[in-house]
Formats: sequence, C-alpha cells, structure tokens
Amino acid sequence: MLAMLQNKTVTQVGDVTGGAFSDAVTRDLPNGWSFRVPIADVRDANGHNLESIGIMPKVVVQNKPEELKAGHDRALETALELLR
Repeated sequence: MLAMLQNKTVTQVGDVTGGAFSDAVTRDLPNGWSFRVPIADVRDANGHNLESIGIMPKVVVQNKPEELKAGHDRALETALELLR
C-alpha cells in the first residue's frame, strides 16, 4: 500500500494500516526468550517513516467484527462501488 500512495489513480479504502513496514530478524536467547530486531528503515516517497503509525486510506471504512462474521464487508463493498 505504501508504494500505491504514489499512484494518483489509486484510492485506498478501509482502515488505517497496522504500521508494520520493516522486516525483522528473530534471535533466541540462552534462557529460551527471543527478540526481534528491525532490519530496514522503510520510508514513503517524502522520507517519512510511518512505522507504528500506519497509512490512512483516502476513504475510511471500519468493518465491525460482527459484520465480518456475518459475511458483510463494508470496506470491500465500498471499494467495489467506487469502481462502478
């Protein structure tokens, strides 16, 4: 989605993304614990790092869990409506 922000013909529909852009490596400690370390500094075309912030779509549609369980995806329906 980050790259698609540069395409002016694309309209993002849905909710704010989770803000996880960078890959990470996992390392194990001798006591059985593990930790993850990011291995990239991912930025948008303007140089902004959106890690843990996320991307705000052009059209915000927040699905409710009960709607999704019932098979009703308002974000998808909105996107399809925009294509018509």
